[in-house]
Amino acid sequence: MILKHGWAAFALALLLGAVMATGTSAQQLWNGSFVSAGKCRSHSGIVGPETHSGTLRGFEWPHPKGSGIEYIDRNARGINALASGRGGSKQLRARLLNAAQGKAFTRLDFGARGGSSPSFVSAIVVESTAYATSLLRAKGAFSAQDIRQIDGWVQTLLRNARKRAGSPDHKAAIGTARLLWGAAISDKQQFSKGYRQVNATLRKLRRGPALDRKTRINNEIMHQIIHAGIVLYRNGIDVFSKKWGSASLHDAVAQHAAQVRQVGTDKLQTTTGADKARSIFKARGWGTHLAWIPLYLSHFPRSGAANEVRALDRALRRVDRNPYYGTQIGIHSDCIYGRY
Repeated sequence: MILKHGWAAFALALLLGAVMATGTSAQQLWNGSFVSAGKCRSHSGIVGPETHSGTLRGFEWPHPKGSGIEYIDRNARGINALASGRGGSKQLRARLLNAAQGKAFTRLDFGARGGSSPSFVSAIVVESTAYATSLLRAKGAFSAQDIRQIDGWVQTLLRNARKRAGSPDHKAAIGTARLLWGAAISDKQQFSKGYRQVNATLRKLRRGPALDRKTRINNEIMHQIIHAGIVLYRNGIDVFSKKWGSASLHDAVAQHAAQVRQVGTDKLQTTTGADKARSIFKARGWGTHLAWIPLYLSHFPRSGAANEVRALDRALRRVDRNPYYGTQIGIHSDCIYGRY
C-alpha cells in the first residue's frame, strides 16, 4: 500500500523498524517459562478433531456442542495438556486443520441470543488458535503447508471480527487477535498491523490512566490490552512504560487494580446497559473476571503496578480460589502464565 502523506510513511517506517529491531529474527508469542504444570491440571486433556458449526453465535452457557465457545474451551484443554508435557500434539494439529478445512465459524449469526457479538467471538477464536499454533510450531508438529491452511481460515475470521465492532473491548480484541496471530506464525506484517491497532486503543490514555470511565468496561478492555502488551513486551516493545500524556499502561493497571479492589463483589453495569449488572470479582468467566492477573504478574512480578495487582490478587483469593481462566482471552491464564 502506498501512503499519500509523508508523515504517515515516516511513522510506519518507525513502527516497522521497532518491530524488526526486537533482537530476534521472528516474532514470538509464547514459551514455557511461565507455565505452572500444577495449575494446568485443573483444565487439561488431549483433544482431537470434532465437528464444528459453520455458523458463529455470541457467548452462550452452557456451551452448545460445535460452537465457537466450545472450540475455545476445548482448545484450552489441549493447549494446557501440551504445555504441561502431557502430549497431544498430533491430536491438536488434526483439530486445527479440521476446523480450517471445514471453514468452521465463518458465518456470523447476529440474530441469535447471546452475551456477546459473534464477531467478537471470532477474534477470540483467533487468539485461541494462535496459542495452539505457536505450541505446535515449537514442537515441530506443524509444516509450512499446515500454517498456510490455518492462516487462510484465520484471515476470514479476522475479517469477520471487524463487523459491527462498536464496543471498545471489541475494537481492542481485533488488534490483539491480529498481533497474537502474527506472533504465532512469525509474520511481521500481521504483527505490525496488530501493533498499530493496539496503539489506537492505548491512545485513550492521553486523557488519564483509564481506558474507560466505567470499571467493568475498563476491565474488559484490560483483558485484551494487557494480553497484547505482554506479547509486545516479549518482542522487545514496552508499551507498559510508554507515557501517553502523563499516564502509562502501568499507571492504568495500578489504578484499575486499586479500583476493582475497592469495588469488590459489587455488581457493575456495562457502558450501554445492554447486559445485566454482574460482579467482575471472579477468577474465571467470560467477560466478568480478573484472569488478566497472571499475565501481568508473570512479566512484572516486582515492578510497574505489581504491588497493586498483588493486593488485588490477595483480596480476590479470599473469596474465590478457582484457577484464573478467562475464556474470552483465549487461554487458561493460570496454566500458561501461572508461575509468578
